[in-house]
Amino acid sequence: MARWLATLWTDFLWYQSLDASDVWVTLTFTKVWLVAGATFVAFLVIWINLFVVDKVSPRRFVFAETPDEELLERYHEWIEPRAGIVRLGFSAFFAILVGLGAAAWWQDWLQWRGG
Repeated sequence: MARWLATLWTDFLWYQSLDASDVWVTLTFTKVWLVAGATFVAFLVIWINLFVVDKVSPRRFVFAETPDEELLERYHEWIEPRAGIVRLGFSAFFAILVGLGAAAWWQDWLQWRGG
């Protein structure tokens, strides 16, 4: 985090020394908005998919006859009350990964937007 902040600050100072602060602002906000937008869209897509899968999947009652079935039953007993929180956490984690990956597309976005 400290390295990222140091790079951000030194880039700002460099662009400012060239009287091109507006270029730095454009680059920085483009990256921020790409990350935020991609994270938001990915979160919605992942969360909606998990929600739909949870609603349409059949509820199966497993009667523990083997150790594997007992383990599965204990897992379901633990996860059922926390399904919403697990869904949110899972969606947020993978959405952040997608969003951070989207920051690499800033040049393509600016070229497409600028014509």
